[in-house]
Amino acid sequence: MKQQTLFGSLWRTARRSLGRRPPSLLVAGTSARSGKTWISTAICRHLHRRGVRVVPFQALSFSTEAARCGAGGSIALEQARQAEACGVAPTTDMNPLRCVPAPGGGYDLLADGKPWRRLDTLDFSPLLEVLNERIAAAYERLSAAADCVVIDGLGGALELDQPVSALANLALAERLDSRVLLTCNGERGGVYASLVGTMLMTTEEQQKLILAWVINEFRSPNGSFESGIEIVEERVGRPCLGLLPRSRTIRLGSGSESAPATISRDELRVVILDLPGRSSDGEFDLLGEAEYVTEPTRYDPDVVIIPPTLSTLGDLLWLKRTGLDRWVLDRRKEGTAIWGFGGGCHMLGRFVSDPSSSTPDRTRVPGLGLLPMQADILPDRGREEMTATLADKEIEFQVDVPRAPIESLAAGPSPFATIGGQPEGFRQRGIVGTIFGGSLKSATVVAELLDEVLQRRSRPAKTVESSATREEHYEKLADWFEEYADIGLFDELYLK
Repeated sequence: MKQQTLFGSLWRTARRSLGRRPPSLLVAGTSARSGKTWISTAICRHLHRRGVRVVPFQALSFSTEAARCGAGGSIALEQARQAEACGVAPTTDMNPLRCVPAPGGGYDLLADGKPWRRLDTLDFSPLLEVLNERIAAAYERLSAAADCVVIDGLGGALELDQPVSALANLALAERLDSRVLLTCNGERGGVYASLVGTMLMTTEEQQKLILAWVINEFRSPNGSFESGIEIVEERVGRPCLGLLPRSRTIRLGSGSESAPATISRDELRVVILDLPGRSSDGEFDLLGEAEYVTEPTRYDPDVVIIPPTLSTLGDLLWLKRTGLDRWVLDRRKEGTAIWGFGGGCHMLGRFVSDPSSSTPDRTRVPGLGLLPMQADILPDRGREEMTATLADKEIEFQVDVPRAPIESLAAGPSPFATIGGQPEGFRQRGIVGTIFGGSLKSATVVAELLDEVLQRRSRPAKTVESSATREEHYEKLADWFEEYADIGLFDELYLK
């Protein structure tokens, strides 16, 4: 591990001589799924390997995955992983409140890692005072022995209509006088509106705490965003700490250390081909820790997904240039499940053709040959939302369907689903193909398909990701942060 302990020692001594309390940094998102936990973990590891005694904190979480603490009780798995990145043992003070669905309805509210109250709804209004007292007490105990506290935000920074907004995020930052780093998800779009809008809707006191902003999962079409940085900095009056690209090789893992004899659904290794024309609309959010790849990997994943694309033929040719086509076929021989959606489904067939193309190499391109179908690229007539039923299951889910005659839907002897009474797609021997968009936005469909993978391919528990393996990825995560963030600016704004 890259240790720079001299920095931490000198920094700690200087702060003590000035009588300063340990600083805290809140990573707040302009929306949910903006990368708050990812960036918080990166900062935790970055500070830890510089010799700073850093600890993680999240006032309230809704995580259903938990980790046991040595002294008893449990906390959200995300905070346990952050503690591991900090090189410290997890304690219940790191996540004093956790709310999880209760059997039979309602919610169980855990305080200090143990069941405390049963709630009928998520209205915390009657309990705000006592909950804030618990949060404050846990934070004081935690920060007493630390040099710095990194706070993981909850949902969007401005959930103004939710009582939880009085417990976490900017309200918490005000109570703790915490410095705030604002992050947004560049993959989802709306960067300008989310950053500027969030800043405009905060109070003057809260604005003083927001010192910088970052764009997570940054993907600029031309590789440059200099004018965009200038626009946002001018509007919000805060500097950009960095443009943080999607990481394709870092996996922080999930699941508890006491793994059963076979892996769980959450521990399946899922790889998504990061096609140049890949469309992005949250199709795979429910898959959790999936890895996006642009070249063959050395290990065998459990599932390889060829996603929807706006350029089916172009991306199929890209697969062939990168060697990913051969890699996919090799993985299939080893028993890996192969799923194709939209244009990805077309690539699984024998040929993909574009009757309107005048370019010879795009008129008829061989596919992967995993499905008995041939696809013609038709003019885009838009899509409409319809209800589909998973074949042989009473599972209904909403999908986006190309506007084309239902009778033209391709289907194999074991179709993926039915729609309008007609079969569609393929689901056979670990191969799934469907032109429906949004299929994996249904948690029930995701669970059904992953359970099928588990039945076909289980592994001994010894292959479950170990803490030693995660150490390597924590190091990669810190490297990633240090490469793309302005560390000098970070020190100036958040450590002084």
